[in-house]
Amino acid sequence: MRIRFIYQTHKWLAVAALVASLAWFVSGTLMAVPGRLRTSSPNMVVGAEAEATLTNAPGFADARVSVASAIAAVRARSDAPGRITSVRMRRFPGRLAYQIAGSDGTHLIDATTGVIFAVDAAMAEQIARQAVGPDTALGPVTVQRTPTSDYRGPFPVYRVPAADGKGTVFYVSGISGDARFSDRRSRMFTSIVNWHDFFFLTGLLSDSAVRAALFVFAVLGTAMTLAGVLILVMQFQTWQRRRFDRSPLRPRRS
Repeated sequence: MRIRFIYQTHKWLAVAALVASLAWFVSGTLMAVPGRLRTSSPNMVVGAEAEATLTNAPGFADARVSVASAIAAVRARSDAPGRITSVRMRRFPGRLAYQIAGSDGTHLIDATTGVIFAVDAAMAEQIARQAVGPDTALGPVTVQRTPTSDYRGPFPVYRVPAADGKGTVFYVSGISGDARFSDRRSRMFTSIVNWHDFFFLTGLLSDSAVRAALFVFAVLGTAMTLAGVLILVMQFQTWQRRRFDRSPLRPRRS
């Protein structure tokens, strides 16, 4: 009765956790695929590596504004200046900038003039142009403020499509200027990888409900695994008893 109960428990827990387990295993497998194989443009360069190769931006030695002056400019703009948590030097098309992050958000300050500026549609297009080169046409720049399966934040973000035959789309943050891109292949991978955290439920349920669903299925999956381990242990014990019963060295009963 005991072993039958454990078998039945394991079976029904497996049925309950089937969809979640399959989603986690499939998405986890794709997470292990090297990044260069998950895109149609493995040589596309964005981010810090792209900033280092900009030809139309001042060099780091051209900075004329000190870090202290840049921080002072940020604090002077805020009604309730908070603690500064990080300072980075960035290169953008036509600009050398400090990126200053604090408890009140992220700010960009021109390192040659000390002027606070924001990433606009024109700069977002220039950042995308730097990545695709001069021969690829770019579509209209639009502002995206809601998450999709391919981009989740931060917002606002500028969406810049490229007519390269690969369905490439650039996303340039309106806050920090950070850029990333996707194409048809990477979006296919991403749509499946997103199964790992039940992103497909975000349009139907609240964030707290999605987290609750993840927790419930994780508990079910853990219980199913433990039941399976218990069954394995009991089967091993049964095998040992049978092996002992057949042992020729076992003393015979008189």
